Amino acid sequence: MHLLTHTMSVLNDEEMEQIWQSALRVWARVPLRVQAPEEFLQPLRDLGCEIDGERISFPEPVRDLVLDRVEQSRRERGPCRPAAVMENTLSYAASGQAPV
Repeated sequence: MHLLTHTMSVLNDEEMEQIWQSALRVWARVPLRVQAPEEFLQPLRDLGCEIDGERISFPEPVRDLVLDRVEQSRRERGPCRPAAVMENTLSYAASGQAPV
């Protein structure tokens, strides 16, 4: 029996951009479905999210705000930092989620 190994292949910039643009299209078109109390939903409304029953949509200004905050966080803390505790504030990210 022979063990075959392959050199790791990394996505090029064009492929990464295709994935990024696809993710943005999905975020724009597919609402998040949640069953949540009003104290969870009201801050999302205040942010500008559209809430229809259990469906939360993120209009373009909200998406831009979130992406700006993520970029600001990356500039301050560097990439790949899933958690940061500062004062009494906890922000976290898991499974591709970003702090708002």
